[in-house]
Amino acid sequence: MKELLERLSEPLLRIYSDMQADLLVAIIKRLAADKTLLEDGAFMEWHFRKLNQLNGLTREAVTIISRSTGIAEKELIAAIRRAGFESIKDNEDFLKYAHKKGIEVTPPLPPERDPTIINILDRLKTVH
Repeated sequence: MKELLERLSEPLLRIYSDMQADLLVAIIKRLAADKTLLEDGAFMEWHFRKLNQLNGLTREAVTIISRSTGIAEKELIAAIRRAGFESIKDNEDFLKYAHKKGIEVTPPLPPERDPTIINILDRLKTVH
């Protein structure tokens, strides 16, 4: 039964692996062509959120991006952190505004306690 499940899941795992690789290549190409994208919160947030969703935001991925683009790992990590916190802050501000207007919402956690942000930062700690 275990072998059957492994065979059935293999195509799906290949798809995820291919998606990770394609996204990594896309990030590298864009950053190599325009290093100012490190300061573009929308670019960084979207691409690295997607990479994280595919479990591809790892030390190895940061190292590959760094080597391929010439951008220092510490600089990449700082940009990823900025993008993550800016994204959470934008959502937090929107939800607080909606709450003030009487729309029933659960107030968001502050970014420093948000499990998604903490997860991303924990994955990146090993790079230092």
